[in-house]
Amino acid sequence: MRNILLHGSDWPLEPITEEQRAADVDEALSFGNHKGAQTRSNELADLVEKDVRFGYALPLPVRVARALPGVLFAPMNIMDQNSIDDCGRIIEKTRLTHDQSYVFGGSKTSVNSRVRKEELLPCMYGASLRRLINWAVAARRKFPGVPIYASKVDFKSAYRRCHLSARTAVQCCTQLPLSDREDVMLVYLRETFGGSPSPHEWGALAEPICDLANVVMHDDDWNPRDLHSPVQHLVPSPITLDSGIRYGEGRELIVNIPINPRGINDIYVDDIIPLTVGLPNTDNMARCECAALLAIHATVRESHPNDPTPREFMESRAKLTAEAGLTEIKTVLGWVLDFRRLVISLPYNKYQAWSNNIHEILTRDKSTARELETLIGRLGHLGTIIPMVHHFLSRLRELQRKASRNKRWPTKLNSECRYDLRLMLQILAKASRGIDMNIVAYRRPSHVYRADSHALTV
Repeated sequence: MRNILLHGSDWPLEPITEEQRAADVDEALSFGNHKGAQTRSNELADLVEKDVRFGYALPLPVRVARALPGVLFAPMNIMDQNSIDDCGRIIEKTRLTHDQSYVFGGSKTSVNSRVRKEELLPCMYGASLRRLINWAVAARRKFPGVPIYASKVDFKSAYRRCHLSARTAVQCCTQLPLSDREDVMLVYLRETFGGSPSPHEWGALAEPICDLANVVMHDDDWNPRDLHSPVQHLVPSPITLDSGIRYGEGRELIVNIPINPRGINDIYVDDIIPLTVGLPNTDNMARCECAALLAIHATVRESHPNDPTPREFMESRAKLTAEAGLTEIKTVLGWVLDFRRLVISLPYNKYQAWSNNIHEILTRDKSTARELETLIGRLGHLGTIIPMVHHFLSRLRELQRKASRNKRWPTKLNSECRYDLRLMLQILAKASRGIDMNIVAYRRPSHVYRADSHALTV
């Protein structure tokens, strides 16, 4: 964290020769951006304008590109994704991405391929959902019949908080063609959405903030009613489910998880997820809904009133009303976590969209490489909760590789892939109905059998 704050994020990259770099620049300037950005030029300009206005990117005339020492370019694209408004409604949004895995002919490599990953800070985001589930099961076992509440605080434009070093910034350039004036190049001064080191580098800033939230949450001298973030008033009041809804049972785990009923804060990239046990006659709930926001507020430098560059708030204030309030059911990392029943389920809109996509592929009996790549990514999301899904993706991956070699026509499904897709429809339905968290957690086996491999009898 100290190095990033003092010197900027300096990516550990394997060097390339000056001749290779110059050839890559020539090819990149000729190539431009991906079609998704070229066909949506107005949206691209709006997204770039925001990055320039907030000081995330430095615009320069594209004619000076070859004169900048060490400069490299990456094509831009526009990615569609879902977000939520301040009322919790799902809305569509766009995000600017940098394809820093794109390989140009001069060096025959890319910025991401050159990263020495062993020198990056270890990235531990992937286990956060399982950590939350195990904590909830252990907490319910220790406190049966007591509500477990969850909150969620989102960092606004997370990667844009992390400055790049000058050496790295010049290797994260893009270009913006303009119809009414000279084309510009953009030297990105912050972590990019497309650079493989970005999650690791952002973690050096975000994880200590989460650690601070945990320390604050458990500090006996802290009174959350007296000391809290100035935006605490934006967080809605807690919501408790009807008393007639039964509590799920927390089964015994094979790992020992110490449970302090005040709760925990966990983090996944740009989301801090606090959990607490709502014991009566305690301030657990107030601590849970205040600690993360206070940690963020204490960490962030206040903007100077005469600063000419506008600054975005660190916490996503538009999402506080929709997501930060304590509830027993919370959508976290693309899953609906029901802490009353101890059930995790796939949101219905994802179940419907993904199932419809599979039905369309089965009806056509063929698919493209891009469509299969998207589908495999979605099914991999299922694998975080239902690990056996990964076993049944190998034949779909092989079909995707075959389709990528035949870009002119969609590739016909074989019988094995049709079977696998029908199986995925059943698994999607199961995930939508909900899965007991006890199955996902690290359970202690209730029955252990030993059998002779040569003579198994029932």
